[in-house]
Amino acid sequence: MRIEQIQTGDTYRTQLPLVESQLGNQKVYKLDAQKFIDNTDHDFSVPPDKDMILVKFDKGAKKWTPVNEIKKNIQENKLVGEYGLWKDKEVSEGLIFKKVLRPKDNIVQRDEVIPFKEILNQEYFLRGFVLPLDDTLNTKITDAHISLHNGPKGTIAMLEANHKVINNPAADDPLED
Repeated sequence: MRIEQIQTGDTYRTQLPLVESQLGNQKVYKLDAQKFIDNTDHDFSVPPDKDMILVKFDKGAKKWTPVNEIKKNIQENKLVGEYGLWKDKEVSEGLIFKKVLRPKDNIVQRDEVIPFKEILNQEYFLRGFVLPLDDTLNTKITDAHISLHNGPKGTIAMLEANHKVINNPAADDPLED
């Protein structure tokens, strides 16, 4: 299916494997952006930021911690209420004379986490090589969960999401053929 054939209101489903990885000596689950699976024949899906790690909010300690084990499916209400995605970031200021205020430190900081509650309430704007430069495809994740699947190398955790197309100028432009 070509991008112009996707209409505003269309939905599609994606899956993104959560693979076991290491952060120092701790086991974590990282989104595998190299194995992004779009369960449609659309050619426009864009994976989230690479190397994002699944984290859970520890209410007792009042902080986010990396998830080191996934024993069962995580339904949307629990995913939205307790989980997020984290990527270690350097915080700096200045363009020419850059001053590092906080280096990457492999420690989860609150401002580095995107809670699933926020992920499900945002619109995503896809642009670039699959769209004309003046067109932006707007999508929204309508629901998401993590499910466990049996694979050839054992159990695989998958972040599964349903998306809805909010706006597709390539399809909605009456002047386009």
